[in-house]
Amino acid sequence: MSFKKLLMSLSFGLFMAAQSGAGQAATLEIPAIWNNDHANQVCPAACSSINESWNGHWWTTVPNEQSACSCSPNAEPEPAPAPSPDCTERLFCTFGVENWECEDSKGRTSFGDNYCKAADKLRNVACDQGEAFSFKALKCTKRPLPFE
Repeated sequence: MSFKKLLMSLSFGLFMAAQSGAGQAATLEIPAIWNNDHANQVCPAACSSINESWNGHWWTTVPNEQSACSCSPNAEPEPAPAPSPDCTERLFCTFGVENWECEDSKGRTSFGDNYCKAADKLRNVACDQGEAFSFKALKCTKRPLPFE
């Protein structure tokens, strides 16, 4: 096959691929594929040239001259998990002079002059690291003030 024919068949193949609807398999016409082993060598690269993946199907379109690879859209990346509800909620407490210590399930501790401050510090650490978090899982203890 001449270079001009190869270039025309690849251009036509890209045109055919562009004509496929979103989410549908694209047909990419390429020079002749001789057997399944040859298809395993050329179709993955041909499909990746249009940012798709070869789905394992191929066929001859013009004997000894041209074949077609069937390409499928790449899978969409998994969406990031939604933050746990407690990562978006805040505690509302009255302020006072107290002495609280809270510990989460990973053994991290936090101190605050009220329950909310101590608990929120641990919530922020967990949520910043993408961990699930629940205020209910905290073990918080009110400690005596130094002057009590």
